[in-house]
Amino acid sequence: MKKASILSSLKCGIKIQLNSYDGSHLVNRLVEPWSNATAELTFGGAKWECRVQADGVPGHQDAIDLVARFKVIEGAVKQVSAGITFAFDDWSADNYVLMPGAVYNGNRFKSHRLKYSPRLTAAADVGPDKPPIVSDIPRLNIDEGKSEIQLLARDMTTPAIGFHSPKIGKGFWCLNDERTEHGPVGMFI
Repeated sequence: MKKASILSSLKCGIKIQLNSYDGSHLVNRLVEPWSNATAELTFGGAKWECRVQADGVPGHQDAIDLVARFKVIEGAVKQVSAGITFAFDDWSADNYVLMPGAVYNGNRFKSHRLKYSPRLTAAADVGPDKPPIVSDIPRLNIDEGKSEIQLLARDMTTPAIGFHSPKIGKGFWCLNDERTEHGPVGMFI
């Protein structure tokens, strides 16, 4: 299958993910490897049908068109998100992460919490020989430890996320819809 060869070259597996919330707080998460075109899962007191279809893109041999559809077939749910996770086994902090208009190189820069209007005033932070410093914006950790960014697709100039791995000389680009019939699309790295 085409998707297997493209994603396996990046050491990537696809997983189905369902999350339940209490307000904005994550309550429960189910992550299952994608192995069949259709899977039935029980989550949040409901039975789900999860369909994932991967097709080639005419004229682009290194691209796949991946469509995921989630449907509650028994029961009812509230405050649930459903999605696809791309799990890269050989991830590196050296990967260049891009979320257009919002994140460049993971926004891995030194950061200061700055009041409005955010500008640097300390002499130790200003000058042509100083490294970039950003305000408290979404960013991956420049140091060791937890590192994540979560944005809505509409927060970007293009609803997409990607990275380039200098180690293997390849990249990954995921272009999404900005929203579905059920609401906005979110992206997380």
